[in-house]
Amino acid sequence: MNIYQKLRSSYEKTYKTVNHFILYFDVIYSAKQTITLFERPWIGTEINGKFLEVDSPNRPAIYFDAKNKRFAGADGCNKIQDSFDSNNQHLKLGQIASTLMACHGAQDTISREYNDALAQTNRYEVKGHELKFLDKSGQTLVKFVTVIQPLPFKNR
Repeated sequence: MNIYQKLRSSYEKTYKTVNHFILYFDVIYSAKQTITLFERPWIGTEINGKFLEVDSPNRPAIYFDAKNKRFAGADGCNKIQDSFDSNNQHLKLGQIASTLMACHGAQDTISREYNDALAQTNRYEVKGHELKFLDKSGQTLVKFVTVIQPLPFKNR
């Protein structure tokens, strides 16, 4: 199973069982756990300060495979993947490879804004169950949340 399939299966389970109120309750309730960037699905909640509707079936998501230095996910319309480099809180994503599905309306807007934000990402912060991608000036580009339990995957 590749990392996109891992993310997709976990994301679908998470999305079907989480609504806006439960999502934020879980984030607050379990904020004492130590969470890292790696080996867990991150589900997009905001892009450039705009909240993403919870009932959207095409929410951006990302998963980082630490061992292989690869990431995979979705941009709201297409599957994405590539390599990454990270050192402390610095994060540089490689040239993003993407499927080429036709995106319309809100999906197209979210997809473009998300990919633009990924290209500008220079740093990240993880606090509790929230991940932020930041640009060079420290401005938040994208916010994500993760599920409570880490995924039961072994590193390859």
